[in-house]
Amino acid sequence: MRCLVVGTSGAGKSTFARALAQAAGCPHVELDDLYWGPEWTAVPPDAFTHAVRAATTGAHWVADGNYSAARDVLWPRATHVVWLNYGRWTVFSRLLWRTLGRGLSRKPLGHGNRESLRMAFFSRDSILLWSVTTFSKNR
Repeated sequence: MRCLVVGTSGAGKSTFARALAQAAGCPHVELDDLYWGPEWTAVPPDAFTHAVRAATTGAHWVADGNYSAARDVLWPRATHVVWLNYGRWTVFSRLLWRTLGRGLSRKPLGHGNRESLRMAFFSRDSILLWSVTTFSKNR
């Protein structure tokens, strides 16, 4: 099985994909971990595409994410696609609680990055703002 899990930011892609990969006994590939470098710096597009290709070379994997740069690599190879298509308020409330939890705990994410409440509520780079402004397009 080569499964791609897609949906808007906060839909639960990583949570679902992690559980599915564990149940299926195959690797979980979180595209966010391949896309974001230290200090929330995006890796160059060619490096990202190469990393996605390298992480999904096997016969079995579950990947999650909505990166357009990964579409040409993943979609033709996926045997299954799971689309998490929840409503705006369900997604936003999940994202809000996730962001609050991560902002308060300061738990390190990929490459040592941490979400902050300041970034979530007082920045143009806010994941909450991103969700509100891109929901319709990404859904």
